[in-house]
Amino acid sequence: MKWSYYNVEREIVDGGKILVFNTLSQLLVVLDKSTVQSLKNIGRSKDKDVDNELIRYKILVNDDEVEKQKVKINILKARFEQRFLDLTILPTYLCNFTCDYCFEKSIRDSAVIAKSTIDKIIEFIKKFTAVEDLCIRWYGGEPTLAIDQMEEITRKIEKLKKNFYAILITNGYLIDRLVPDKIKDLKIKVIQVTIDGGKDTHNKRRQHSYDKDTYSKIILNLQKIIECNNDVEIIVRVNVDESNSSDIKRFKEEVEGLFPSQRVKIIPGFVTSFSEGCATGSTCYINTEEKIDFLIDNFQQEGSQHPTLIPKAVSEGCIARHINSFVFDPHGHIYKCMAVVGDKNQMIGDINNEDWLKDEDVLMKFLKKDDFLDNPICNDCKFFPVCNENCILSNEELSVRCRATAKIVDNYMNNMCKEIIDG
Repeated sequence: MKWSYYNVEREIVDGGKILVFNTLSQLLVVLDKSTVQSLKNIGRSKDKDVDNELIRYKILVNDDEVEKQKVKINILKARFEQRFLDLTILPTYLCNFTCDYCFEKSIRDSAVIAKSTIDKIIEFIKKFTAVEDLCIRWYGGEPTLAIDQMEEITRKIEKLKKNFYAILITNGYLIDRLVPDKIKDLKIKVIQVTIDGGKDTHNKRRQHSYDKDTYSKIILNLQKIIECNNDVEIIVRVNVDESNSSDIKRFKEEVEGLFPSQRVKIIPGFVTSFSEGCATGSTCYINTEEKIDFLIDNFQQEGSQHPTLIPKAVSEGCIARHINSFVFDPHGHIYKCMAVVGDKNQMIGDINNEDWLKDEDVLMKFLKKDDFLDNPICNDCKFFPVCNENCILSNEELSVRCRATAKIVDNYMNNMCKEIIDG
């Protein structure tokens, strides 16, 4: 056995000990300095039981290259999983909000998905005979403007006798229409609602066609959902750029006060410039390292950390990389990523054609473009097992992503050292 290349060390001040984090296992161990030196020199300590535990933690390994290949194989298995199908469906492009940063704002389309298109989607699903589990992500536009179509699609999917659940991505203004029964009928397990900060900030950024106070309506709707449904998880997404970043911590405390339930989670969504989603280029968070700094400053609390700040194994990565993941717009056009809907140059196919695959080059771009699995720099990096690759649409330099991942691990280990010292 040998000391793993994927070990990251941090000396515990005044403790005479070393904190070791292994990026393969994402496990931590505290060792004496002398033990660490022995493990590095001869691949074992004086205690066989300790060595067995370190092998389990992957702090001691036979071959680093073999361990790296295991990581890559697990990622590829997830990407090419045949038993799971993930469909994002836009039942309409219509929206009742006029957000400045919306990447769909250039789409002038009032289409609602037709019955014939719904039937084609059902036939599409049937072709995936190996699929056992199915996830539908309702997206838009604003999907709650097409509840009848959502219900029709759900009824037809249920007849296929597959394990099926749904995620609703909504602006939250009309979700009271789902109370009390439609959430259950639509098999919705997660509702993601966007609120862009406190009342004043949100109402300026996310304006309704005629209602100037969308914030109060959304908060009331969330309260109704929580009161009437015990199962659904609620995610409050905050779209962040430099114009509202200073408001986020205060808003987070406000939401946690309104909804102390563990069922309500707050996540930041960073407005980026690779689509028309950036209102003004100068306000966008296009730098991954900046995002990590923001999370540390605003989402790190005493005794707990934001999930993004906890190093974890790369398993699924971007859903667009998955062979069984597709996005359907109301016309039946097929995409690999919801951020490019409406861009005909990014279409991979059309459900209305018997041979639905239209552009294999676009498909391959999303499956393999700039794949970190093929990048020699990534392959030689000790953070490789915990480095979620960059967005396919981003032009961000690799070095920025590398520094961001290193910062996540560094911050995590600093916090663990502090906990150990504080006892």
